[in-house]
Amino acid sequence: MPNNKKKNKQSKKKSRKNEALETIRRIETSLISANALENPTKGLEAFCSMELQPSKKRQQQQQQRDNSGADDDNDEEEAKAVQMDFYKSPLPEDLHASCLQLFKENMGDMYRASSWGLDMEEKSNEFH
Repeated sequence: MPNNKKKNKQSKKKSRKNEALETIRRIETSLISANALENPTKGLEAFCSMELQPSKKRQQQQQQRDNSGADDDNDEEEAKAVQMDFYKSPLPEDLHASCLQLFKENMGDMYRASSWGLDMEEKSNEFH
């Protein structure tokens, strides 16, 4: 009987190992296919850049402030349109540097206080 338990345990272990290897193989195949694409966003051009307009409510609030003639420094910032662009890595060098600086300003203290620490060289490599 102890032999059957040992064989069953080995069989389960081998099965889990085979499942893990199959998962790794599928991931590697997907990555190779994705990396082989010349333009992975082809056909998605409409989603590579978008312009966002302030909501109608925000526009109305801005219009009311403009009409009232109030010039209070405590007023909310003027409603503005925003354009977002999406990039495939590697990012243009100036944008890469700006992203790293923004990350450092917003997340630096939290990373320094964590067990990971803040390694900007490693973070830069992650961005590539």
